[in-house]
Amino acid sequence: MSTDTAKSPAPSAPPKPRVLIADDSRIVRASIVQHIRDRFDIREVLDGEAAWQAILLDSSIRVVITDLTMPKVDGFELLNRVRSSKVQRIRELPVVVISGEDEGAERDRAATMGATDFIQKGVAAAELIARLEVLVRLSTTREALAESQASQRLVRFFSAWTGFFRGGPAIVTALACAFFTAFTGGSGVTIIALGAALFPALRQAGYSESFSLGLITSAGCLGLLFAPSLPLILYGVIT
Repeated sequence: MSTDTAKSPAPSAPPKPRVLIADDSRIVRASIVQHIRDRFDIREVLDGEAAWQAILLDSSIRVVITDLTMPKVDGFELLNRVRSSKVQRIRELPVVVISGEDEGAERDRAATMGATDFIQKGVAAAELIARLEVLVRLSTTREALAESQASQRLVRFFSAWTGFFRGGPAIVTALACAFFTAFTGGSGVTIIALGAALFPALRQAGYSESFSLGLITSAGCLGLLFAPSLPLILYGVIT
């Protein structure tokens, strides 16, 4: 009788997050690829039009790194297409802009158009990887929340209980953001998950833009004071 046993196949490694690099400079692309190739799956294009087509067709792209000066379609127009897209996946895609130290005006313009982050040419590998990993987690969390529709259900729940009061939209915002943060442990996640639903509702109710943004960002911090938020648990363990 044979004592040989069949070996179970080794579990496959999870796929690497895909990063799209759009730059007409081969040297710049090669430098970025060398920094991140061990952590990310990389797709390279030479101009903004090719980048836009890749974004449209490849739903696995998690982050876009783009130069501002490119042939056919430049980085500004690419950023405008992404942020004005009717497809939520594309509209919320993190876009990192490559810029030089002397391009302050260009960075300001890109920031107003919705750039997520900026890196300088020759950025250190550790810094670049850390930034990309944060953006990938942000993108993945946003997609998971959108698929589960947990944020929309939470807003509807609090609206049913308090929406009829005077100042109801503001009360709903404060309660929903605090409650969501208490369970996620991060006010940043709350802003991403609930902001898209609450901000238009506040504006429609007559609240100013500054008040609406301030309420959403500050109300999320309240949840850190309530159990079972992670900071509160850590505070209890330490003390």
